[in-house]
Amino acid sequence: MTATKVTSVGYATYPVTVDNKIIGYLWNFYGSTKRSIFQEFKFDKLGKVIGFSLWNDENKFFLSTNDELYKPQSSALIYNNPAPKLLKETYEECVVRVYGAAKAACEADPTCDMMCDFTPGCHACMAVAAAAACALN
Repeated sequence: MTATKVTSVGYATYPVTVDNKIIGYLWNFYGSTKRSIFQEFKFDKLGKVIGFSLWNDENKFFLSTNDELYKPQSSALIYNNPAPKLLKETYEECVVRVYGAAKAACEADPTCDMMCDFTPGCHACMAVAAAAACALN
């Protein structure tokens, strides 16, 4: 039997609401393996989205656009410090690494950085792309 590498991944997105307000999205990725990520929005006092945190399918936090914003909005979510570095990269570590590289590359380009500042969901798109890319491995 030979191993085949998955060359595509599908996904479905579901809005998560509380009191008729979207507080985030559940991203389900499927291919040879299935993964889920909850993207929890962070809001300012006026209700504007100012960042987000990502949670894996075991309700463990693994990435935030700004660690100072971190505060779980749902009591069902559990905060765990990142696991010690393992020899084999976990799915969450892959998402964090790929997202960080994409974000750094965009910030290094003045045009991309400015466009991302004014495009709602820019960082979320980077995170979703990272999650999809890591699901391929």
